[in-house]
Amino acid sequence: MQLLTRLRAINDARSSWQPTPGPQADAYESPADELLYGGAAGGGKTDLVLGLAFNDHRRAVVFRRTYPELDDIVTRSQEIGDPEYYKVGAHEWRLPGGHIIRFRHLDRPGTERRYQGHAYDLIAFDELTHFDEPQYVFLISRNRSTVAGQRVRMIATTNPGGPGNDWVMRRWGAWIDPDHPNPERPGALRWYAMIDGYDVAVEGPEPIEHGGETITPRSRTFIPARLADNPYLGDDYRAALMSLPEPLRSQLLYGDWSAGMVTDAYQMIPSAWVSAAMERWRAREGHPIEGDLVMGIDVGRGGDVSVIAQRRGDTITHIERHSERDTMPIVGYAAMIYKAGAIKAVVDVIGIGAGVVDRLRELGHDVDAFNAGAGTSRRDATGQLEFADCRAAAWWNMRELLDPSFGREVALPPDQMLLEELTTPRWKPTSGGRIRVEGKDEIRKKLGRSTDAADAVIQAFWNESQVPSALIAETQAKLSTGSRWTAQTTPRWRRTR
Repeated sequence: MQLLTRLRAINDARSSWQPTPGPQADAYESPADELLYGGAAGGGKTDLVLGLAFNDHRRAVVFRRTYPELDDIVTRSQEIGDPEYYKVGAHEWRLPGGHIIRFRHLDRPGTERRYQGHAYDLIAFDELTHFDEPQYVFLISRNRSTVAGQRVRMIATTNPGGPGNDWVMRRWGAWIDPDHPNPERPGALRWYAMIDGYDVAVEGPEPIEHGGETITPRSRTFIPARLADNPYLGDDYRAALMSLPEPLRSQLLYGDWSAGMVTDAYQMIPSAWVSAAMERWRAREGHPIEGDLVMGIDVGRGGDVSVIAQRRGDTITHIERHSERDTMPIVGYAAMIYKAGAIKAVVDVIGIGAGVVDRLRELGHDVDAFNAGAGTSRRDATGQLEFADCRAAAWWNMRELLDPSFGREVALPPDQMLLEELTTPRWKPTSGGRIRVEGKDEIRKKLGRSTDAADAVIQAFWNESQVPSALIAETQAKLSTGSRWTAQTTPRWRRTR
């Protein structure tokens, strides 16, 4: 009798909520280990998370970036479930049968480590683009259950935009990146595995043997939610979204992931310039590329990858990423490219890169050692701006090569990670009036990794003349005669003579 009473209590505590037909129901029934649901505002994203937590899972945790942002989802949960079982002080539901739904926040990098040793069969992120990639990736390891037959999954809801837009777009690129080379339809599964620190697409769910370990792939999908899919929202909500300025209107009303990729005043390389260079690469694909073969080599350290960028003329033809911790395999890869006709390599000489420089020189190859922290007398195209170090000069050189007003036709591979790395750093003037690039630690915090591929590409162009000499002469003439210089490369903080 007690068992029957307990079962009735469990059943009564369960929500009567059911998904609406269409994308919400598709997401509810999706077999994916990792599901991204969303796009437009008003698509029933919060209800989906709560419905799964109440109806299908034993131990669930729902994350928002800050605690105040949990207010709406907690209020909605009390409308769906029986408030008798909500524990206000603990910010969690304790349902009959030991079922738990917790509401938590991750307001700073590293706070995800609080959940070391925890286990949840449902981990949900509400507004995923507000989180950092390392937070999401770490909590994958907490997504497990000891109960036989219990479904285990992660679900993330979000609108486009927010500080994490780029990493979310990259992780689910096959579904949401309009330029993805191998797109996938909404709701279809693909499998991914973490191999040597990289998120790698694999053929299917079969375990993979690698480096003496058995790696089990996880499935992933994206299901778009639209305002029209939610029958409970009226025209006034749509009208409110229509009144928003761009890019918020396109992001929230239409679920446009590419809207809002806007350059700010101190972005080192504008996003539009990089995108244009990638379009030029697509146009050149399959055609002969002229010019001497030069390499830029960024040697990884501290868990970073090593990258070799190959350049012919104004075109980066190939980007290779290598995860070996030993530097000698990098020497071997570079030596093979020399045999294929490379005339020179520009190699990051700091730290373990010095060993690569020395060994390549021992083999008789022409190598330029690039010391990012060294001082430089190099100036910008106007001849007016100086640089804090070679790293700043090299990044500014790349900026000027991509600047359409200078007439160069640089082409870059359509690589999402490269685009992110080239467009993340900001610059600022030092107190002495020199240009400095944002520090690597700050960039790593924003991007979740180093700018390895971007650094290799920039080094591959380091010995190139920044702009045509005629343009330099024209610029200097304008400056000497008092004409105001209005090219986009001249910072607003610097007055012209």
